[in-house]
Amino acid sequence: MSFNMQKRVFILLRYFLLAGLFTFLSYQFYAHAMGDKLFPSVHGLCPFGGLESLLSFVTVGATLKKIFSGTMVLFFVFLLLALVFNRAFCGLICSFGAIQEFIGNLGRRLFRRRFLVPPSLDRILRYGKYLVLVLTIAMAWLTGTLWFAAYDPWTAYGHLISFDELVTSYWIGLIVLVLSIVGSFFYERFFCKYLCPLGALNAVIGRLSRFSIRRDPQVCIDCSLCTRACPVNLDVEHADTIRSAECISCGKCVAACPREGALNFTIFHRKTGLILAFLLPVILYFGGIWIAQTIGYDRYSGKTEANLREMADSSGLSVAEFKTMYDLPDGLGYQSKASEIEAAIPLAKMAELNGLDAAAIKEMLGLPADLDDQTPWGDAYGQVTLEKLAELNGASVEELLTAWGLDPDTPPETTWSAVQEQVELYFEAQSGTAGETESCE
Repeated sequence: MSFNMQKRVFILLRYFLLAGLFTFLSYQFYAHAMGDKLFPSVHGLCPFGGLESLLSFVTVGATLKKIFSGTMVLFFVFLLLALVFNRAFCGLICSFGAIQEFIGNLGRRLFRRRFLVPPSLDRILRYGKYLVLVLTIAMAWLTGTLWFAAYDPWTAYGHLISFDELVTSYWIGLIVLVLSIVGSFFYERFFCKYLCPLGALNAVIGRLSRFSIRRDPQVCIDCSLCTRACPVNLDVEHADTIRSAECISCGKCVAACPREGALNFTIFHRKTGLILAFLLPVILYFGGIWIAQTIGYDRYSGKTEANLREMADSSGLSVAEFKTMYDLPDGLGYQSKASEIEAAIPLAKMAELNGLDAAAIKEMLGLPADLDDQTPWGDAYGQVTLEKLAELNGASVEELLTAWGLDPDTPPETTWSAVQEQVELYFEAQSGTAGETESCE
């Protein structure tokens, strides 16, 4: 493949990955906000949340609420990526970085010029992200909470569709999000350069990496295209080796270079082709996540609720065999949690598991006799009234309402489905233990 073709393929692959990940994560946030809790919240899809949760685990012995244990997997894979490929996460994978870069590209096209912060001020401002990193780590350590979430523009982006939460819990993050987008319109990767704590951590760990960009002065024609292409404003054209902690390993300088061999990715001083320099970090990051998920590190933190694959394994069955045993629908995925699996079991099968027939369990729960025996258990149980639940629990309706934190004026004929979420949130709040369940945010 010719050098020019390599550059075109690299650019297409990089933008396809950045745009694809951004679209994928945006859909995840939307689906979660719409109530599908099979999709994690924004808190569970950022490696930095894994660091905060790890600190909480060390200090108070519990992972953070709103965090998947898989988020710590993201964090450790992120660390491995930084050790091997420097800041490739920032330059090739980070979706918030992608937003800023796309906005910056738009600003360049619109203004037909590049705005630069004065060098003396720029040097000072770049320390801002390290201060944010130290403060965030300290507060996560001291409070055992996602302290940074309220100020995080990426978290605010993930809650754009949840307007009430956005303006009550994440309004500062929303302001930072707007400032980051506006700032990136004039100054590329504005948040990345000056405020991002994950970028700061990546920069610190990346100093140990042997992955860098080297310039061959004998081949270079001093055209300055590499410097103009750099989104973090490094003086690439006058450096022999780009070892700055600010370099995000995006490869845009190499792709902009008109002379083959003038700029090269290197690892341990050995030249690495442009396409390979893209593929290796991507394979390491996503391959690491896939391996972790394959061996089971993908459940909610704190609440050890097994998923379908784990339940099947513990029964000595394949997932297909387990589904057959419990008459489960084909649509259930291997990551489906125990509560979802129980809700999907047909009423007749649930009756059988409890030594009853379908008619008997319907009579016991006060359900209509003509209710389809194949109705999913979650739907059937959702039709049980509070009056019947009080009776089954040997309590009065008033006692049940008090115990479940419900309005005392709630009618006895109210069904369980109408109050389930409120009751679950009440018990979650009462527990007061970080990591008890995944938040509904």
